[in-house]
Amino acid sequence: MSITLDILHKASYHIIAGGKYPAISGERLLRRLYQMGCFDVRSNGSHFRVQCGTCQGTVPKYREPLSKKLMASIEKDFEACLGPDWLANLKKR
Repeated sequence: MSITLDILHKASYHIIAGGKYPAISGERLLRRLYQMGCFDVRSNGSHFRVQCGTCQGTVPKYREPLSKKLMASIEKDFEACLGPDWLANLKKR
């Protein structure tokens, strides 16, 4: 693999706890959650409180990619309802 491809690959994906997750914006993540059957409970400015089944979490509607720590927190909030590694599987859709 060339050096250029390595750099592009690292820029496009965050590595969290041994898994690779897409560098996804809050807007795109919200759209994907809505497609999975989630809905807004309320919103305050650029932050949306989203519910999936019995799970709830706050997702910021940022245009830039979300940080690794924030993505890990959001994944944990919805893991019980959407299954393990649901965030890693977004890049496959």
